[in-house]
Amino acid sequence: MINKEALNHAIKTSGVKKCVIAQVLGITPNALTRKLNGSVEFKSSEVVKMRDFLHLSNEDVERIFLLSSVNNIHTQDKPNGNAD
Repeated sequence: MINKEALNHAIKTSGVKKCVIAQVLGITPNALTRKLNGSVEFKSSEVVKMRDFLHLSNEDVERIFLLSSVNNIHTQDKPNGNAD
């Protein structure tokens, strides 16, 4: 899972068109749309390319790509489904 709102905000504020981002990632615009909608996960190499191309900070990368995944995994590991 990604933080869709934060990623879309980063893309919008960059001023870069999504078709250009897809080209940088080496994927089709449709594939990028599926990733942005959360139906397909970003590969780690794509996250690195997004970070570099959009000039995202490490904090941005964590907030957009990592923290929601880590929180979901942590919650799923709990017997009652609740996080600490």
